Amino acid sequence: PYSSVEIWRGLLIVVEVKRMAIKLKIESCPFCGGSASIVSYVGNLYAVVCDYCFARTGKYRDIEKAVSAWNRRKADSRSGGETE
Repeated sequence: PYSSVEIWRGLLIVVEVKRMAIKLKIESCPFCGGSASIVSYVGNLYAVVCDYCFARTGKYRDIEKAVSAWNRRKADSRSGGETE
């Protein structure tokens, strides 16, 4: 089971990700035109993932870098990131 501290840390990360998503403009998916969301991973890593076709960026340590990578994508690009 998770401790209450771990649960609160997780909630704070979710709130921060949502706050950054509102602040940053995330372009539509270059593959299907669908909307996209920021996803957080263990280890403070972030990616942008299409809500419909699940195309994604690589994992980045900075939310703004993940969004920037997503917004630069072309339909023929492959996912990259700082950890791959």
